[in-house]
Amino acid sequence: MYTVLSRGLALCFFLFLVSGFALSLSAASNYPGAVSPTTNVAQGSKLFYLGFLLVIILLIFLVVWLIIRLRRANSLASQKNSDILKALADHLNGGMLALVPDEYASLAYANDGFWALLGRPVPDTIETLPNLFDFVTKEDRADFLRMLCAVQSLGQSIATELNLVRTDGSLLPVLLRGTLSACESKPLLFCAVIDISEQKKLRQRLEAEHKRYEILIEQSDAIIFDASLETGTVVSSSQFEKVFGRSAQPLQVLKNPILAEQIHPQDREQILKLREEETGQHSPVSTRVRLIKADGEYLWCDLTLYGLYDNGKLTRLMGRIQVVDELVKEHLRLEMLAQIDHMTGVYHKEAFQFLARNSLAEHPGEEFVLFFIDLDNFKQLNDRLGHLQGDEALQHAAQKIGNIFREDDLVGRFGGDEFYVFAHHMPLRAVRQKAAALCRQLQQNFASADGEELTITASVGIARSPSDGLTFRELLEKADHALYSAKSLGKSKFRIYRESLPVKGLSLESKAKNI
Repeated sequence: MYTVLSRGLALCFFLFLVSGFALSLSAASNYPGAVSPTTNVAQGSKLFYLGFLLVIILLIFLVVWLIIRLRRANSLASQKNSDILKALADHLNGGMLALVPDEYASLAYANDGFWALLGRPVPDTIETLPNLFDFVTKEDRADFLRMLCAVQSLGQSIATELNLVRTDGSLLPVLLRGTLSACESKPLLFCAVIDISEQKKLRQRLEAEHKRYEILIEQSDAIIFDASLETGTVVSSSQFEKVFGRSAQPLQVLKNPILAEQIHPQDREQILKLREEETGQHSPVSTRVRLIKADGEYLWCDLTLYGLYDNGKLTRLMGRIQVVDELVKEHLRLEMLAQIDHMTGVYHKEAFQFLARNSLAEHPGEEFVLFFIDLDNFKQLNDRLGHLQGDEALQHAAQKIGNIFREDDLVGRFGGDEFYVFAHHMPLRAVRQKAAALCRQLQQNFASADGEELTITASVGIARSPSDGLTFRELLEKADHALYSAKSLGKSKFRIYRESLPVKGLSLESKAKNI
């Protein structure tokens, strides 16, 4: 545009100079010497102004021509843009409309695509345009009206889903998006109306699938959970709250491994290993742990983890929790019964020795104490008062021994009237106190029907690791020697092993065969 205009002005200026010069020459040649110089100047001026006027007329024609050309170009461009926009709007799965944000949602404009959506003919004139509310279902009108009334300022936008009634009476779900703009000083809401019937059908199918999965999950005994390692959030089935009496949130999956704060302290190392194992192999991994309930009780559960990765990075942990508490506790109960002496309720010899050897192997070089206990006069009690009294004496002794020692100390029956206790990290002073309590509290008095009385006491031999031995066999031999020394002092005594103790007359060979 500017190039054409500048070239036109240059052309006019050039014509102006040429015409002025030509007219001046013409005047000089037509009247040589005929008039005075003054007359020549006057005539030249008239011719000059005539040329100037001619140039102005040419310039006006040029400007008018340029304006007409530019308007025609703009009109063609506008028509082209309008055709493009119309083509886009008509080929969209929807329509375009402009409505007045009033209580009727009066239509000011609606394109052919909108009427095609409704299966209606295009109105002849703007005056015959109906209101949008005429096509909105009654259920949606109240919410849509509230939204329209809330649109107050220019540039404000709305977006909502509506059901429109088509000509055949069927419902058409649409998404309506619009922005309030001024048109000829009148506010109008310019909207795009998109057919979302396919999307809604897909959404309904997905919701139905989701509901079916929810039903299947809720009917299952297993608890399903989904934990995000990026946000730290956890979503679980409602079974979690029913079983554990609390929500699965928060599990703090960012600071700790999944469920780490909810599991038994002794099982947390398994979770660390489990997560490392899953991270390494990208496949489901499982373990058995104890999870805490709201009341502080722990439940045995089988935990399975599935890792989800994004560009090789572990981002989510999905899993399944199967409560197996009753099964595990019953198994542990039966396993415990297999290790327990049925007469006294303490570990039998094989179980006791197995656990003691494991403790020595797991804590090499640490301090352990073995108490070897023998009930004095027990054979006489069995011979004179009978085995029922003997059984009662054994049960009383086992109960007293358990009460004297700590909960995590091992108490077992070696056989006959002999018991032993294996303790970890017990100072020498505490060893002496425990031994004295055994001698004092294990004393029992019995009387026969004819008035015969018999007293049961206890003698105790003690050996300590690592000073007296590093294996269970060595400790038992030393404790037996100390027991023999205690009995030689008159029974109901205890002795701690040292090398200066008298050597036992009868070797431990018969007992060693059973160790």
